[in-house]
Amino acid sequence: MRSLSRRSIPCLIAIVFLPATLGYAQSCEPELLSGFGGECYSVGLQGDLVYLSEGKNLTILDVSNPVNPTPISRFTLPFQVYDLAVAGTRTVLSGGNSATEFASIDVTDPTAPELEGLLKLPFATFDVAVSGDRACVAYGHAGVQLVDLSDP
Repeated sequence: MRSLSRRSIPCLIAIVFLPATLGYAQSCEPELLSGFGGECYSVGLQGDLVYLSEGKNLTILDVSNPVNPTPISRFTLPFQVYDLAVAGTRTVLSGGNSATEFASIDVTDPTAPELEGLLKLPFATFDVAVSGDRACVAYGHAGVQLVDLSDP
């Protein structure tokens, strides 16, 4: 069982370059390009944007210049964020003192994220995923639960 603590864990978001076409016959030599420090538990990547949990914040970085990641927005939540997932125009996050808090954020405009909704979950979360109007929450030994996001 994963134990979450309140202590600050330093985080380095590494921007790594991988060739666009990876095949079985090709070799891959990842290259460390840059980093962005801070307290971080989870990270997502979509196009040129990196979404990271930074304490109680969802921080969005523009990595179109991977040598110089640039913060473009920060959205503060009412709980410590431990996990996140991003798909399309939505980011879902979970966390809190007992990891039972859940939030859905509209990131249609990544420079101005907007809260769609908050939910108190029955068990501590270990992982979240999102696709369209559905999120999936993993509870470890307590199983998994689907969350309807169609009317946030």
